[in-house]
Amino acid sequence: MGLWSRIKKAAKKVWRAVKAVVRIAIRLVATVVMLGINVFDLVFGFFNWPKKKLTLHVVILSKYDANKKAYVRLCSKAAVQPSIDTVKRVLKDTLNVELRPYGADYIEFFEAEVPPKALKPSCCDLDLLGQEFVSSGEFYAQHTAGWVGIPISFRFPITVFIVEDVQCRNGCSNGFASDYVVIDLVGLTSTGPDLSNGLIMHEIGHACSIIPHYDVRGNLMYKNADKRGPALIGVQRNVFRSSRHVTYW
Repeated sequence: MGLWSRIKKAAKKVWRAVKAVVRIAIRLVATVVMLGINVFDLVFGFFNWPKKKLTLHVVILSKYDANKKAYVRLCSKAAVQPSIDTVKRVLKDTLNVELRPYGADYIEFFEAEVPPKALKPSCCDLDLLGQEFVSSGEFYAQHTAGWVGIPISFRFPITVFIVEDVQCRNGCSNGFASDYVVIDLVGLTSTGPDLSNGLIMHEIGHACSIIPHYDVRGNLMYKNADKRGPALIGVQRNVFRSSRHVTYW
């Protein structure tokens, strides 16, 4: 590799990192501003009143099949719909929050080239946050609903990327630092007591700033999927309902 090529490659990495820092900073500011708007819920969210809304967008990625010479969808809409139904039910029954799609439908297919690391992201420790600074994070950012470098929707939608495989877990979120979560094909079918197909709902909880797990069987944020349920304690509801993703409009 020549000197000029190395310089361009290094400059590209620096620019990608700068954009990631700016995105995270904007989201931090948005989180603080929305806390001010949602201060009632931050204090009294356990009342589950008044009714609020959350906007969801699901992107099913595709993988290139050399034999077919085409991009093949990782799964069908039917494979994701039970998880969306669970999100609707939990939001309505546990938080008095209405789920709505970002566009005409909750689900869209992405049938083009995807960076290999975006198809198989790592959720080991802080790896997903680290990926904000490389090609996979840039890809997710470019296809996150409601953003074109800056927010264009003050409903702050959450985008769920259905990927091929997630290392260490079956899904994860960066909390306030991003507006997307990643879920793999195995994670779509995760189940617990009274919470079938519940991983997307669990990761939405993290995206709405419920960061720590809660070690009580039946809680939505329990660390083991086979012991999760739809329950949230008061402080969890306060945090969730005061998130920038949960709005009155």
